[in-house]
Amino acid sequence: MLFNLFALTICFFTIIVLFIRNVNLLSPIFLTAVPWFLVFLTGIFVYDDFYPIADDAKLSWFIWYSISVMIFFILSVKNKVTNLETRKFRIIRFNYIYILVLLILWLIYRIWIVGTTGPEHFLLNLRLSSNELEGFETLGLVGRFYPLIFSLFVFELCFKSESNKNRIFLLWIWMLLYAFATMGKFSLLTPFLAWIVILSFQKKIKVKYLLYLFTLLFTAMMFMHFFRASSDDSTTLYQVISIYLYSPIVALGNLSPSTEFFGMETFRFFYALFYSFSISNIEPIKVILEYVNIPFPTNVYTIIRPYYNDFGLFGVFLGSIFFSLFFGIIFRLASKNIYFFQMYYAMLSIIILAQFFGDLFMSSLSSHIQLFICLLFVFLISKKEYREY
Repeated sequence: MLFNLFALTICFFTIIVLFIRNVNLLSPIFLTAVPWFLVFLTGIFVYDDFYPIADDAKLSWFIWYSISVMIFFILSVKNKVTNLETRKFRIIRFNYIYILVLLILWLIYRIWIVGTTGPEHFLLNLRLSSNELEGFETLGLVGRFYPLIFSLFVFELCFKSESNKNRIFLLWIWMLLYAFATMGKFSLLTPFLAWIVILSFQKKIKVKYLLYLFTLLFTAMMFMHFFRASSDDSTTLYQVISIYLYSPIVALGNLSPSTEFFGMETFRFFYALFYSFSISNIEPIKVILEYVNIPFPTNVYTIIRPYYNDFGLFGVFLGSIFFSLFFGIIFRLASKNIYFFQMYYAMLSIIILAQFFGDLFMSSLSSHIQLFICLLFVFLISKKEYREY
C-alpha cells in the first residue's frame, strides 16, 4: 500500500508540473505519467486482492519511470501555438479509393470466414484466431495490408482537407473492421490515439474532448471484452479493470532474471531473423508469454519485462534510456513540424501509452520497421502543395 501511495504521488506531481509547463497532452511524458498514475490509483483500492509487489519490481519501476521522465522532460517542448499563413501540404495524386473498397470487402469476407469456422462463438473465434492458435482460421493475406493502410490513415489525417474526406472515411472503416477482426482492445485504441496525436500537433484538441473520447473508448473496450468472452468466464467489470491495470506490475515481481541465451527477449527480432534465414538454430521466444498466478492468471508484465528478464536491474536502466531517447527525439522532431515524424510518432504512441501493460516495443520491432517502411513509401509517393490558411 505504501509503495502505491509513493508511486501515485510521484506520478501526480509529474502531471501537475506538465500542466504548469503547458506540455503537449500527447507528449511521451504525459503518455507515461497518466497511465502509471491510473495503475497505482487502482492499486490503492485493489491492493488486498493481489499478491504484494516484489521489491525488485518496485525498484525496476522506479528506475524505469524516473529515467524516462527525466529524459522526456529534458527533450520536451512547451505546447506553443504557431499560426502560419502558409503551410506545406502533401497529397497522393493516385486515386486509390476503389482499391480501398475492395480491401474492405475482402476484410469483411475474411472476418465472416474466421468467425464462423472456429469451435467457439463468432467473436471468441475472432479473438483466438488473432493469437494464431491451432484449429483457427486467420485473416490471411488481407491482414498483411495493415502497415500500409495504417500509414495511409495517418497521412490522410495529417493532411486532411475537403478533397480527401472520402479516403479518410474508407480508411476509418478498414481500421475499425481490423479492430473488430482481431477483437483486440489495443487494435481499437491505436487508430483513435493516432488521430488525436495528429490533432494535438495541429492544436485542434482540448482536454474535455480527450476525456469524452477516452470514456467512450473505455466503454467500447469493456463491451468488446465481455462480448468476446467464453460462456464460462465469470469475471466482473471490477476484476477486469483491476487485472488489466494492476496485474502487470505485480506479475513483474514474479520474474527471476534469466534467459537461456544472451538478450533473448530484448533482441527477439534478431533471433527470429537469424532463425528464419537458418543463420542460427536458436528458436525465438514466443510473443505470447507464459501465465503466472498473482493470484489471478496473467501473462503481461509491463514493458520492463524483457530488459529485467535478460539483464536484471542494469538492463532496466539501459532500456529506459534507450526507450526514452528514442521516443523523446521522435517527438521533438515532430514538434518542429516535421510531418513525417508527426505521423510516425502518432503510429507508435500506443507503445508509450501501453507500457504499464506489456512490451509493444522490442517484442514487436518487426512491425515497427514495417510501419516505418510503409510510411516512408507513402510519404515519398506524395507530392508537395502550398495552401493558404
